[in-house]
Amino acid sequence: VIDGIKEALCVGIDKAVEIVGQTNGYMGNPGLKIMVPPELAMVAKTLREKGLGQLVDKFEESMNRAAENAAPQALGIVKNGIRKMDIDDVKRVWKGGDDAATRFLQHKCNDDLKLVMREECERVLDSNKVTQYYSQMIDHIKDVPVIGELAEKYDIRNHTLQKALDGLYIKMAEQEKLIRDDPAHRTTELLTQVFGFKQPETPAADPAAEAAAEAATVPEAVPPPEAVPPPEAVPPP
Repeated sequence: VIDGIKEALCVGIDKAVEIVGQTNGYMGNPGLKIMVPPELAMVAKTLREKGLGQLVDKFEESMNRAAENAAPQALGIVKNGIRKMDIDDVKRVWKGGDDAATRFLQHKCNDDLKLVMREECERVLDSNKVTQYYSQMIDHIKDVPVIGELAEKYDIRNHTLQKALDGLYIKMAEQEKLIRDDPAHRTTELLTQVFGFKQPETPAADPAAEAAAEAATVPEAVPPPEAVPPPEAVPPP
């Protein structure tokens, strides 16, 4: 079971990276697309009102392209975290829900993963002009009260990295559920052995059979004894 859980996680992260690491892996998926963060919604609104919507769109696209390029960097780090799982970790995952393994990994590795990935992904973020487009956005609204100051202080690199990881976790959870539920996705013998076991299912109730069984347990009604006529009166001597 231990090896099976770990293998399921490795298969899940491999497939997740394959999906999100391709062109439009984030940008073309409405559930994963990285948008302007809610904290900067007023910044984007103000820029669009100024006729600079194209700049906002380029900024959003640059974040998504950076995430698509950065995703493969997570493989080695995540798999190292998987290898370090102990027996207690595996027990919690085995008894958990469809995405228990993914949730465990997210809780266990997210901060360390971001720490390691941040430096590795600086080049990816810069090459995709995330900070360049963001700086251009700030230049246009830096004199707007409150909004300009907020935009200058916001860590857009951290936002991009976290959203890239969130997309990975979503896809990992989907793959984990498929491995648990669908034999076609158990691509190795070990996965089949571990996740192929199912508790015997209780057969569906058959109303007709239940009625027949109930009738068989009810004792037949016993007819009342026949009435015995009273003895005839004996005439006096």
